[in-house]
Amino acid sequence: MNDDKKKKLYILKTVGKYSFFVLCAALLTTLLVLIIEGYRFSLNGKKIEQQALVQFDSTPSGAAVSIDGQKVIGSTANKSSIDAGKHSFTISKDGYQSWNDTITVDAGTLTWLNYVRLMPTNHSVKMIKKYKTIAHSIVSPDKKNILIQSDASKPSFDVYDITNTNYNHKTFTIDSSNYSEASKDGITHTFEPIEWDSDGKYVLVKHYYDNTYEWLILNTDDNSVKNITQVLGISMDDIEFSSNSGNTLYVLSNGDLKKVDLASETISRVLVSNVKSFSSYDSNVFVYISKADSSTGYINVGVYKDGADTPVTIMTVKNPNDTVNADTAKYYDKNYLVISDNNIIKIFSGDYPTKQDDNSMSIIKTINFPETVQNISFGSNDRVVFFESNNKYGYYDVERKSYSPIDVNGSTQLSWLDDGYYLYSLIDNKLVVRDFDSSNVTTLYQTVKGQVVSLSQDEKYLYTISSNSDGFQLQRMTMIE
Repeated sequence: MNDDKKKKLYILKTVGKYSFFVLCAALLTTLLVLIIEGYRFSLNGKKIEQQALVQFDSTPSGAAVSIDGQKVIGSTANKSSIDAGKHSFTISKDGYQSWNDTITVDAGTLTWLNYVRLMPTNHSVKMIKKYKTIAHSIVSPDKKNILIQSDASKPSFDVYDITNTNYNHKTFTIDSSNYSEASKDGITHTFEPIEWDSDGKYVLVKHYYDNTYEWLILNTDDNSVKNITQVLGISMDDIEFSSNSGNTLYVLSNGDLKKVDLASETISRVLVSNVKSFSSYDSNVFVYISKADSSTGYINVGVYKDGADTPVTIMTVKNPNDTVNADTAKYYDKNYLVISDNNIIKIFSGDYPTKQDDNSMSIIKTINFPETVQNISFGSNDRVVFFESNNKYGYYDVERKSYSPIDVNGSTQLSWLDDGYYLYSLIDNKLVVRDFDSSNVTTLYQTVKGQVVSLSQDEKYLYTISSNSDGFQLQRMTMIE
């Protein structure tokens, strides 16, 4: 064989070899991309299909996961890629009731089943403190303290530290020099603890007397009290602590929403006028519902972002007799505003506007609820918003972009159990806990309506108030062994 033929053969072999390597690399890269994108060979369909990824977690962790009856390798927290479609999921652990749900997953999506709370099979409780009577009980937002007031006619409050199981408590009493008409005969005084500030230091107390009321703030660090009605010299219909400071308040005075700095004892300009009700979110965003306009009769629902020049109307309700509710939240990087007008619910998403011609929020979902909505409430994780009427219940999941009714046996008021994925109610005076879609419902024990129901900060215990022939007791149930 001459040199030219040898050279050509060498070139052909070299080109062929490198072409083979390039082809293999391209095939391997394509295969890896397909795997990353969730594509697998489906034994059912006998073809390559894009799968769905499901991420699992539970409280407590270390639970077994089964999908359609087949056990998944590992325990929570874990994940699994599955075919798109409807699947049944079971999460189980010794000493706890199994959690079950049926969920439809779409190809190429990530579904989070990271909210599973396994309820213990042992529902026994431990008594912490007995009382002859209990008028009010509230838990601090950080879940470190529970305040109990035994007699509403006395400004005395027991505060329990629930961060340890010694349950040390202090008693705070508001001195008569801090509230009006204390020494006047014939005056009936009633004291109601309304809320804690976000740091669990200050308690807002409403004092009713002589057909009027005033607002007090109790400092649980040093037992000092500030009568903010006297300090500010204005009447206030409603008050909320700012989410980032116990010294900053937002007050509603004669329909005007204002900001108050308690440290300097100053009041801001009117932020929003003609307000019927408001709620704050993340310390600087407010949702408000106006009173009916005196000329048009219209009700405006809008938002005000602290620092903006004016509030912005998002929706106008033309019938002043309609029942209107609103709430807002931010889930990851998206803002959501939910407004109901009688039975019509509209869900908006986008940036909070700061001027009236800013159309940065738009409707992403309209829901025709079966009855007039009486309450709208986002859970603390901001993923699920809950709707409630007298007899009907439902929720919208912003993660799954889906609305579903909730099946509840009997009429009952549902409230969030702290974490925003679980709700509780009282049915036949027994505490009933359910996840937000009511796929798992657990009936626990006798609990007093209107009193504290709260998980501890580490979610190890569930605190409630029960009653018996001897009176009342603060008690706990172990949630995590």
